[in-house]
Amino acid sequence: MSQLLKAKWFPSVVLVIFFLIWNGFFVKGFYSAASFRYFLNVLVPLACIAIGVTVTVICGGIDLSTGALVCVINCSFVVLMERGLGLGAAIAVSMLAALVVGVVNGFFVAVVRINPLLVTFAMQTICTGLALWIRPNASGSGNPEFIRWYGSGTVLGIPTSVLFFTIVPLVIWYLIKRTPMGYWLYAVGKDERKSFETGINTVAVQFFAYIFSACMTGWAAIAFSGNIVGGDPKAGLSFTMNAIAASVVGGAALSGGEGDPIGGVLGALFVQLAIYAVLGAKVSTYVEELSNGLIVLLGIVGMMAYSVLKNRKRSRL
Repeated sequence: MSQLLKAKWFPSVVLVIFFLIWNGFFVKGFYSAASFRYFLNVLVPLACIAIGVTVTVICGGIDLSTGALVCVINCSFVVLMERGLGLGAAIAVSMLAALVVGVVNGFFVAVVRINPLLVTFAMQTICTGLALWIRPNASGSGNPEFIRWYGSGTVLGIPTSVLFFTIVPLVIWYLIKRTPMGYWLYAVGKDERKSFETGINTVAVQFFAYIFSACMTGWAAIAFSGNIVGGDPKAGLSFTMNAIAASVVGGAALSGGEGDPIGGVLGALFVQLAIYAVLGAKVSTYVEELSNGLIVLLGIVGMMAYSVLKNRKRSRL
C-alpha cells in the first residue's frame, strides 16, 4: 500500500476511481456488459498511444505527430485491405510505415538536433496531408473478421482489444525497462549532457524513444481501425493532445526523467472516463468540448500540485 501511495501515478488512480463511480451513477447503462466493453474498445487506442508518448517524455522529448499518424495508418490499413491485401500483410505494411515515421522523427531530433516540438509538429502536418491524399473522406468498411475479433473477441476472459493493444505493449515496455536501454531513457531525460559524458549513446537512446512512440501509435491505429470500422483522415487528430495529457496526468514530467507508461494508461483511462462523463450529461457540442478540456486541465493541475507537494516533503526530509 505504501508503494502505491508513493507512485507518481497515484493521483491518476484517485481520478479514475472518482469517474468510475461518477459514470456508474450518471451515465445510463455504463456498467452493462455491452456498454463497458465498448468503452474499453474506445479507450484502447488512446492507452496504447499514451504508452509510446510517455517514453518520449521520459527521454526529455515530446511527440506531436501521433494523432495525424493514426489517421495515415488507419486510412492506409483500410485501403490496403480494400485492394485485396491480406490482414497480416496490411498490418505489416502499416507498421512499417509507422516505423519510417519514427525513424524520420528520431533522425531529425537525435542526429540533426532540431527541437522535437518543431520536428514532430512538421511531421503532424505531413501526415495530415498524406491521410487526406490517401482517403479524402471517411469511407470504407474494413475487414469484417478483424472488426469482430477486435470488438467482441476474448482470450482467457480478457477482451482481445485490451490484451493485444494495451497489456502486450505494457509487457514489451517492462521488458525494455529491465535492459540498459530502460535505464538510459531515464538518465538522458534527467540530464542529457551528463549522460553523454558518462558514456551513454544519447543519440541512439533518443532515436529509440521516437521509434518506440511511432510503433505504439501505428499499433494503436490498427486498433482504431477496428473501432471506427473504416478509414477517416481526421478522426484520429484528437489523440495528440489527449495522449500528452494522459501522460502528464499519469505522472510523467515534461522536463524529462520521470514517468511510467502504466501511469500513461491510467491517465488515458481518466481522459476517456471524463469524456464519457460529459457525454452522459447530454450537453451541446460546444459545451462538451469546453467541459472535456476543463476536466483534463484540472486533472493536469492536480497532478502537478501533487508532484510539488511531494517534492517539498522530500526536500524537508
